[in-house]
Amino acid sequence: YDATLGHAPAWHSKLLKVPQEHQARSSKVFDVETLVLLLPNILDIDIFMALASARSVHRQIFSSLAIKAAVHCLWIELISPVFCLTLLFNLLDLLMFAAWGLTPAHRPLLWRLTRTSKEAEANSSVQFPRFANFVLAGLLRDLTNIGWWLFSLCRKWLSHKKNSTINGTSGRGHELRSGLHSLWHPMKICDISHNTNMPELFLCLLKAIFLLSVRCTRNCESEMPDTTQALLAVCFFMHSVKLIYMLRVSAFGGKKILVLLKTLVSGAMREMFLVAFLFFLAFVVTAVMLDRKGAITVVSWSLYRGLIFGDGAGLDNMGFAIEGSWRGESGFVDDIDVLQQLLTVMAILGTVTFIVILNMIIAIYSNEYGRLEMESDLLFQRERAKYCCNCLLGMQKLRSRNCCLRMAVRIAVILCSAGAILLFIFFPSGGDPLVTGSSPTPAAAFLLAAAQVGMQALMMHSEWFAVGRSGAEGPREEHFLWIVRRCEQRDLQAEKSSRRESVSTEAAARQLMSDIRDQLSASAPCASKGVSAAGSAYVSKKNTDLAERVQTRVSTSGASRTTPRRASRDRHRILRELVAKDAKLVSL
Repeated sequence: YDATLGHAPAWHSKLLKVPQEHQARSSKVFDVETLVLLLPNILDIDIFMALASARSVHRQIFSSLAIKAAVHCLWIELISPVFCLTLLFNLLDLLMFAAWGLTPAHRPLLWRLTRTSKEAEANSSVQFPRFANFVLAGLLRDLTNIGWWLFSLCRKWLSHKKNSTINGTSGRGHELRSGLHSLWHPMKICDISHNTNMPELFLCLLKAIFLLSVRCTRNCESEMPDTTQALLAVCFFMHSVKLIYMLRVSAFGGKKILVLLKTLVSGAMREMFLVAFLFFLAFVVTAVMLDRKGAITVVSWSLYRGLIFGDGAGLDNMGFAIEGSWRGESGFVDDIDVLQQLLTVMAILGTVTFIVILNMIIAIYSNEYGRLEMESDLLFQRERAKYCCNCLLGMQKLRSRNCCLRMAVRIAVILCSAGAILLFIFFPSGGDPLVTGSSPTPAAAFLLAAAQVGMQALMMHSEWFAVGRSGAEGPREEHFLWIVRRCEQRDLQAEKSSRRESVSTEAAARQLMSDIRDQLSASAPCASKGVSAAGSAYVSKKNTDLAERVQTRVSTSGASRTTPRRASRDRHRILRELVAKDAKLVSL
């Protein structure tokens, strides 16, 4: 820092943006402090894997400033653009499912949303133009990323397994179950709390079954069978849930979504759902035993509609049509004794189950939501660490420092994108009513999937995680994490109070030295006694003044509302405080 010119070094601009003159008093400008973490290369895949594998009971480690800074730095500098790109790809897939499902066969695009007539509708077309290739491209992209994730996991596991094997005295190798070795076990793919690969594999399986059922149909302009239409609806719903779950790590609404989902699957909520299900199951079995004429499905749905949603038609199906009873008619149950028993059982169990238990579920959900909302920042940092680890394992396919390889991948991505666009425009996938004789071809899907995977790999390339020719991971030079954070309000208040205290102490010290000099100059013949005599005279004079002040304060306050004993205690307390302050000034 140049104190004469008031200029900071150029590298300071990389840490923070210096506000300009017209922004000096803006509400967006805050006081900050700059820290540095002296642990080199903290942005390491092993560290983030350990953070992602941390249990929920150990989430307090994410309150550390170093952990917060590491997760935030990796997210902002590397993961955030890839997250936006992946979110865009999944949104396009979801729109393709919606457009396909809302377009019946032999109808214009999105006819179910824009129709005006009430004529009977048909199912969606087996292969409306270009929809199948978009869905197939998304399927190939997800399978490639999941396969690369598993490959990277096994590679790290084998490398740590090799490093944790030593030769014993008997000549046989003994494997050490080290922390890193167990951390990268391939069975991590089955751990739902660590990653979402298993649910995504299930969704990919549903997509594959749907596409196979579509491809196996020869007549591309015919409508889907009911099973294929239902499978399309299920794929759309699960893809919507996946898209909502992806938003848990976004800066806009991510914490709210995360707290809602965590509350819904918390241990207390699972227990209450189990209790409610057991009561409902007992209720259904009892009703079926009393009513031998009704099918179990009819009884179950009628009770579900009547007791949970308060649907009167559901209760009428169980024989509770009061209007028919007034007219002497028999409802769903003919035997009056069975009806009375059924009414009694439903009155008791319905009251206990669907009034008390449902209100308990609402109360427990509110309690769990409030508890988790206070820890939303820790949960948010933990989920971001998980997502960063999954991106590093599944999407970081270019880890070499070879610039020619990255340039070749860029060219390949451009060519694949251009080829996919040309195929979609000039060679549709089949089933297009405007193009006759067009045959289905998955070439456009393969090109589009290759372009999407290549884009993600290029955006995930970083020098922090590069691999050299010797196989060493990490940057060539040591990197340190610099932290610039806004000063908290309590820190600013403490700093201001300490600054005021230091200023007042310095002023009192200057005043004391001035009085001592005056005393020394006034008593020149007694200079042999030194500074101590003047200091003693000053202290005695100050104590006399303090005693007079104490008498004045105590008499003034005691005359109004204090007793003599309380006034005496206050007098001694104030005297001790003032004497202690002057003793501190004398010591200074």
